[in-house]
Amino acid sequence: MGVYAETNFTIECESENVAKNVLKVLQKKTKDSDENENTFGTNLSIDNNIVYGYEDSARIQNLEYRCKEIWEAIKNIEGVVYFNAPFMIEDEGLYYSK
Repeated sequence: MGVYAETNFTIECESENVAKNVLKVLQKKTKDSDENENTFGTNLSIDNNIVYGYEDSARIQNLEYRCKEIWEAIKNIEGVVYFNAPFMIEDEGLYYSK
């Protein structure tokens, strides 16, 4: 059984032109998906020099894989500053008792 996780990620770029290029790359990657039907960035939008997107999965490991693939697709684009994908996780946490 997996642990559900989601992220609203941001990609900061040096300029709006770089952000448009990043958006274009991610839109193509999402359109094509991979052999397991994974997408790589949904609800994509751009605001000046920042690209916003969303990903979720019923398994946190799959979300980690998707985020890694997004980074691999954009990391060599000149002008990409950072990719930030904080995870929100559905989990029961820990419980201790004596």
